Amino acid sequence: MLQRPGEGGRWWRLRVKGVPAVGFADRNQRLAGALEAGWKLAEVRLVRTVLRTELHAVFNHDDLPEPVEEPSNPVGIDKGVTTRMVLSDGTTVPARTVDHTTVRRRRRALSRATKRSRSYIKKRRALAKVTRRQAEQARDADFRLAHQFVTSYDGIAVEDLNTVGLLRTKRFSKKLSEQRWAAFDRILEHKAAKAGVPYVKVDPSYTTTDCSSCGNRQRIPLQMRVYQCEHCGLRLCRDVNAARNIRDRGFPTKSRCREGLSPDTARVTSYHCKTTRVGTP
Repeated sequence: MLQRPGEGGRWWRLRVKGVPAVGFADRNQRLAGALEAGWKLAEVRLVRTVLRTELHAVFNHDDLPEPVEEPSNPVGIDKGVTTRMVLSDGTTVPARTVDHTTVRRRRRALSRATKRSRSYIKKRRALAKVTRRQAEQARDADFRLAHQFVTSYDGIAVEDLNTVGLLRTKRFSKKLSEQRWAAFDRILEHKAAKAGVPYVKVDPSYTTTDCSSCGNRQRIPLQMRVYQCEHCGLRLCRDVNAARNIRDRGFPTKSRCREGLSPDTARVTSYHCKTTRVGTP
């Protein structure tokens, strides 16, 4: 049972049978605004973390905005290691670098302490606080970045990558985990649905090797960072070219999508047979 505060107050009280009453502050009046909007409170969770005790309120509502027209300013997002994200308009998001100095120092101090001693419990709590603080800072930064994408573009297309499989590889697994691709995708999808912005996941196959202008497919080694098409002469950053292909697959336009075909099936040539259209004998 939730007890609302008085006029001008922000302190609420939660009463549950068998549990002592819990008082909490409604920051930014988010709980009061949701109840006044007519949302139905489905569940209340008390989550005890290392830093504090949190209260999570879950609401059911069906008034999410639906996109009514084709996006006029969509964006495609290509993910990488040296650069975290590259957008189809040329904007880049720098790669995340995590400073593990404090965590290593806390772990060394914990390893020197006697187990189950008072010092051990204190140092274990200090390590947990540092880890939790880093996770919260990374999550807050992802929310801010997702908000920037949602407010700047009216359509978002991303790669449907198998991040779990990529993290099993021996090369770049640590750098890949630091980029938080899967966590950011969940946050971006949530923010896009809340704002009514179309969010599409596309197949990442051949997004790097296909030309974003004419559709020509050619081999390009990993060390080559500039894409130069052998068919139409297009020359630009390979990550920007991949981001444009992702955008066109998620939101096909009339120029790239003839007779309702997707950009991949409307490709003019391929490196297997450069003079033959796809689908012809």
